[in-house]
Amino acid sequence: MTCPICNDEKAISQPDGSRIECSCQLIARFKSYLGEWNRSGVQTVSLDLKTYARNLLFEDFFANRFNRLVASFLAQSFVGPKFSHKAVSGHDIIQAYFSNGGNVSELQTVPFLIINLGIDPPNSFYSQTLEAFLEERSRNAKCFTWVNSRYDVTSQTFSKIYQPELAAYLTAPMMKEVEGSALPQPRMRTDGTPVIRFQRIPKNLKI
Repeated sequence: MTCPICNDEKAISQPDGSRIECSCQLIARFKSYLGEWNRSGVQTVSLDLKTYARNLLFEDFFANRFNRLVASFLAQSFVGPKFSHKAVSGHDIIQAYFSNGGNVSELQTVPFLIINLGIDPPNSFYSQTLEAFLEERSRNAKCFTWVNSRYDVTSQTFSKIYQPELAAYLTAPMMKEVEGSALPQPRMRTDGTPVIRFQRIPKNLKI
């Protein structure tokens, strides 16, 4: 569709002879930044970026609510600290590791990664591979991951697809080596509570 303001010239002439960028270019950059999350009919809401720019676990969320949350987060970050982002499935990560030309390095370093679980065929490699993958991402302070599971990770359905070990990993506290201790110890917050690898988001979150 031709822009009715600039007639697709991307700029607007001013009385002094200068030209300024048309608003259609800002809209185009915004849509490009949102990528697949730029969906018609999705109304965004205001979010605190610091609250959501971290490892989060969404379980049994309705697709439209999760889509709205992602679109809202990206829309908010468009005018602040933009994040390169990508959405993949568990199977995509397996393929990135084991197929020729796999892009596992790209997935490990993209700042904002969304992993959609519950849509994959059962595979005994998921638990070990995804744990190693997420552990590698956790070493990069600039990266954060949203795990969006169709099922509660403690459910039998989730365990049949991904193995119980993956559910245990996602919901366990982060560990650290402690001098004088033979075993790693949980990382603790200043209030004495453990730092969980992925913060579980309540299913009744209002967005």
